[in-house]
Formats: sequence, structure tokens, C-alpha cells
Amino acid sequence: MLLGVLLVILAVLAAVIVAAPFLRQKVGSADVEKGVHVYKDQLSEVERDLEQGSIGKEEADLARVEIQRRILNAAKTDGSEAVSLGGHWHYRIVTGVAAVVI
Repeated sequence: MLLGVLLVILAVLAAVIVAAPFLRQKVGSADVEKGVHVYKDQLSEVERDLEQGSIGKEEADLARVEIQRRILNAAKTDGSEAVSLGGHWHYRIVTGVAAVVI
């Protein structure tokens, strides 16, 4: 009897450990907005450095282009799925993985 209870507890524990990565939240749009805000701050720093003479015009242009590229990349990868897999696909995956582990 005790062995059966112990095996059930271990099986549930193993299923939770395996299923945990599937249940984590994805990067939301709030995280993307924070990243874009940081890049906008970097753009203002480049402008300030250019006004102070810390960097040249060519360096400022290169920095602006790189920061703008990063802003576009952050906006593209906003955590949304490219392919629609249905409403609750991750719960189905978790159930299947947990069943296999048990």
C-alpha cells in the first residue's frame, strides 16, 4: 500500500516537472513595449552624443540604423504564434507528455 502511494506521488511529480515548460507564459506585448522603450532611449542618447561632439555624424547614422533595426526586430517577434494551432493546444501537449511520463 505504501509503495503504491509513493509511486503515484513520484509519477505526479515527474509529470509536473516535465509539463512545467509548456505551462510558462510567453513574452507579452508589455515586454516588447519595454524593449522598444529602451531602444528609443538609446536613440535619444545617440542624438545627445552627436550634439556634444562625442561621436561623429557617420557613427551616429550607423548607430541609428542599428537601433532602428533592433526596434523592427523586436516588433516582429512579439511572442505571437505564426501558425494557429487551435485554442488550447498546449494543454493537449502537456496531457500527452504527462501520460507518457506516467
